[in-house]
Amino acid sequence: MAKVRESSIIKQEDKQIQSNASIREEWRSDLDSLDITTRNNPVQEPKKKNNIITLGAGEHGGMKLTKPTTKITSNTGATISRQVVIEQDGTETPSTMFNGVTFISSRSNPGRNNSSILVNIKSGYAVFNGCTFIKDASDPLDNDGTGCYIAVQEGAYATFSGCAWATDTSTKLVNADDTGDLVFNHGGNAKADCIIMGGVNETGLSNPRSFNNVFIFLPLEIL
Repeated sequence: MAKVRESSIIKQEDKQIQSNASIREEWRSDLDSLDITTRNNPVQEPKKKNNIITLGAGEHGGMKLTKPTTKITSNTGATISRQVVIEQDGTETPSTMFNGVTFISSRSNPGRNNSSILVNIKSGYAVFNGCTFIKDASDPLDNDGTGCYIAVQEGAYATFSGCAWATDTSTKLVNADDTGDLVFNHGGNAKADCIIMGGVNETGLSNPRSFNNVFIFLPLEIL
């Protein structure tokens, strides 16, 4: 009798294992159908253009984006914790739109490579809608594009709409008399090549020169 009960228990456990495996497979299939990039998978641009990428919850690594009309969206509180580079690789000019993405450099992340620059736009076009840019309060800031939140290099373009700049702690960066770039637009570019349409600056860096060679179309709220 005991052997019958033991056999029954084993069968129930086997069924549960199979059920769990089936649920996991269904979950993976759902993610694939939604084209959600999970935290342990690199961001890729498999198509020649018009790549649409949704970042799942959690921390994502850096990426190099080279294709035209790529759209990267976070609907789930995703963060990018390593450097993002937008750069031409071939004949096509890259263009990327980010929606609701948080870019962060924190000393708590030993693998970070973005303490100098969160996003480096080496060529092409970048649009940021409702994004947040966060650097550690001890990260370098300067006025030559080597230490900033976002760098727009010569010949590149960027637009920011409703974005926020902040530090990763309650410690503010510097006082109003200090300088350093939150957004650096190369001196060889026109101001209109880098446009900010409203947003929030929570860094403590209230010097207007912190948005270097940038056209501010709508005012920034400084907190």
